[in-house]
Amino acid sequence: MRIAILGKNGQVGQACLQCFASHELLALGRHDSGGDLTNPSSLIERLEAFSPDIIINAAAYTAVDRAESDVKAAFDINVIAPEAIAKFAKQKGLFFIHLSTDYVFDGCQEKAYTEDQGSRPLNVYGLSKLEGEKAVLKVNPDAIILRLTWVHSETHRNFITSLLHWFKGQKKISVVDDQIGIPTSANEVARGLCRIVEYYEQARPFKRGLYHFASEGACSRYECAQYVKDLLVEKRLISEDFTIQNVKSDQFFLPARRPTRAILEHSKFDTTFNFVSQHWQVGVKETVVQSI
Repeated sequence: MRIAILGKNGQVGQACLQCFASHELLALGRHDSGGDLTNPSSLIERLEAFSPDIIINAAAYTAVDRAESDVKAAFDINVIAPEAIAKFAKQKGLFFIHLSTDYVFDGCQEKAYTEDQGSRPLNVYGLSKLEGEKAVLKVNPDAIILRLTWVHSETHRNFITSLLHWFKGQKKISVVDDQIGIPTSANEVARGLCRIVEYYEQARPFKRGLYHFASEGACSRYECAQYVKDLLVEKRLISEDFTIQNVKSDQFFLPARRPTRAILEHSKFDTTFNFVSQHWQVGVKETVVQSI
């Protein structure tokens, strides 16, 4: 299979390069010729020249707080570009996979969100991703949209690697205990994408449209921090006396509101693609071990 991976320098993009190494790849980042999503026509030209069977869009505008004042850029990258790629894929008969986010939800409900529940984003980033989903499926109903949550890896700055940085330089940190989610490894996301491609390659039937993807279990950011601390104490990298103070989100003044409890119900994906999700602690441990 010839696969085009957009967003090659991101967490999921990097993981995909390893996962799809046996395929013929076109991997584009924003600094590559034709890789800038603010110039969709140039990107389409690169895709047409490569003639892929599958396009995976792992590129996005993800600066959540900056998006509040950089609305046009967020919508250009998260709505206009995916729509253009989806339309091109539909016209050429290519399989298109587009990645989205749990930030399309407000996080106000106790139970996990299913794919058929209404969305209510709290910030510009979430709104741009939701509008991108709608735009993609409108022009290409045969596409797959995969919503992700709390993605982490050892290669990028994220909540897990930030924790490791904070643990090194301080004796006490404050972490919110009212944001609940599912830490999900970029490697596991790539594994899930590989499963989709495998099904497509084998011409196995599966429903197109929207899917949630996440690890098993859920935790607060505070609980996740405690788990990372325990891993570091076990390896004698920090003292047991290191203090993690649990605090509320309203103690941090950020431009963009975050969903407090955006737990994704992912049984639809697991059942459709016969996928066994790992527990979130497995992925977090992997990221920690590979980062230290």
